[in-house]
Amino acid sequence: MKINRMLWTPILAILAFVSPAKAQTTPPPVYHPGQTISVSVTFDGPDAPKIVGANMSAHLVGQPKSGQTEFRTDFGATEQTKTGPNAFKIDFTIPDNQASGDYQFIQISATLQIGSNGRVSFVYAPQDYQLKTFRIENPNTATKPGIKSITVQ
Repeated sequence: MKINRMLWTPILAILAFVSPAKAQTTPPPVYHPGQTISVSVTFDGPDAPKIVGANMSAHLVGQPKSGQTEFRTDFGATEQTKTGPNAFKIDFTIPDNQASGDYQFIQISATLQIGSNGRVSFVYAPQDYQLKTFRIENPNTATKPGIKSITVQ
């Protein structure tokens, strides 16, 4: 049975639009010990101008690799700067004992000035913002030393 080419052309065109497109994923940015990760956060809402401080913390997704099981798996900001209305730059300097792997920001907090002597803090969980992933590659490792001897004196 011979199928007319004119019949196939519109079918193939429709399939090209209907078939799922492959998601283009870009690898996360990579950082190393001693480098600083800078993150910009902008808040919105009627009380956003009252924000006087912001902070973030990140956590390793998964387990540390062999040789880094005792390394740090989460960390917080080392510095924050107000950069404009409702906006902050938050810096993270990566220590030498930070485990390698993919990290996500698991919490953001904002401190608001209320009146002349009051403050309140709000905590934002991942469902409140779009998760951002970054990677740390750390060549450092540590193997637990054995005990050679114990002497009572």
